[in-house]
Amino acid sequence: MRLSTTSHAILGMLAFRPATAYELAKGMGTNFSYFWPRARSHVLAEVKRLSELGLAAAQSEPLGRRARTVYSLTPAGRLALEAWMATPPTAFGLEIEGLVRVFLAPFGQIDDLTASLEATRAEAATMLGLAGTIVERYMDGTAPAQEHIHVRALLIDFLTHFAQLTEAWATRSLQTVATWDDLSPNGKQEVARETLAAAPRSPAAGAPVETWGATAHT
Repeated sequence: MRLSTTSHAILGMLAFRPATAYELAKGMGTNFSYFWPRARSHVLAEVKRLSELGLAAAQSEPLGRRARTVYSLTPAGRLALEAWMATPPTAFGLEIEGLVRVFLAPFGQIDDLTASLEATRAEAATMLGLAGTIVERYMDGTAPAQEHIHVRALLIDFLTHFAQLTEAWATRSLQTVATWDDLSPNGKQEVARETLAAAPRSPAAGAPVETWGATAHT
């Protein structure tokens, strides 16, 4: 029985309260979208799989002329969740399409890179605005998970600082790209080296790293 991080996230939401598959998919989008985004179709399929594995119980409830299926956490599901919580997390990674587009910028136009950076900055600003609303709800006591404020504060602390960092990075990058006439490396190495020299590094820096793109094919 192999469970993914998404599997455990769904079990965790069921640990809070029973829910329909639609509510779970919506909850994944609301609560995890900025750090564990998953397609709604994937969530719906995973809910059914957890039910088949006996980790979630499905119960039909009447809803007007129709019926809906409500899922709840089983004892086996709670044990699986608790066991996973006791394990160390896997190495973290970012999932930001804007960074993919920066990596592949040599194969586009300078306007494409500028538009991508502007979109990334706008998304960071949106994230900060949303976080501000959530913070206000916790502060005035109207947040739905008020009893978990002590751990939600840790999460919001990370997300707000991450959004702030992303917004600042996109702004700096736009200022740099605004000085370019094109995407060729001509005349840009000196500023690039200054940027690299100012980048934070750990004492472990200097270990060999395999890179891709030593020679660009156009």
